Amino acid sequence: MNTNNKLIYLMCLMAEHGFITIVEVGKSNIPRASGYRYLKILYYKKFINSFDTYMEPKKAYCLTEAGYKYLESIGKLRVSKRYIKSDYRLTRFSHTVVGLQIRLIFQKHPWVVDYRPEKVVAYYHELHSGKDEIKRKAKQCDAEMMIKAPKSEYKTGIEIELTSKSFKRLTGAIKSIDINRDDLNVVLWVASSETIIWGLRRAIKTLLPHLRH
Repeated sequence: MNTNNKLIYLMCLMAEHGFITIVEVGKSNIPRASGYRYLKILYYKKFINSFDTYMEPKKAYCLTEAGYKYLESIGKLRVSKRYIKSDYRLTRFSHTVVGLQIRLIFQKHPWVVDYRPEKVVAYYHELHSGKDEIKRKAKQCDAEMMIKAPKSEYKTGIEIELTSKSFKRLTGAIKSIDINRDDLNVVLWVASSETIIWGLRRAIKTLLPHLRH
């Protein structure tokens, strides 16, 4: 990618995940030194704002209204709700950055032709009024991934679990996906601990005789 395309790519990541930190910039195949330079360029153009995360890294970056308008003008904007600094919640920090890092890992594979975090999934749902998309009130995954293999194509749901959930909540989520998400070929659960994985296995094993897929 040339410099301009890298700037646009970083802006798309901010728009579609809410914000980005220098760590994710470095994981997007942009050296950290160059990453700071690109962020300075975007800041100079008034396309981004920075704010304190009260975590590590201490700074995060999100788009300004001008940044959103620029992406929209070049046909790269895929979100309906625009993130502003006051939307930041400390409790959502880890889930946001982990979700973004998972995206950056999966997108390195040549078969992944599109990656849609939750905000982008909602955008396409609104755009098509629900046609061939998520059924109303159905379980929406944290992200969806479009995979194009040599002989087949797959639509994959991504569920991110960073904290332990009750057995009832896990079984409810699994049943909702099984009943309402016929459009998904497979769902990948990404967990932060063996304890969470054990809970998922227990929930799936219990439901297995009753699952349709």
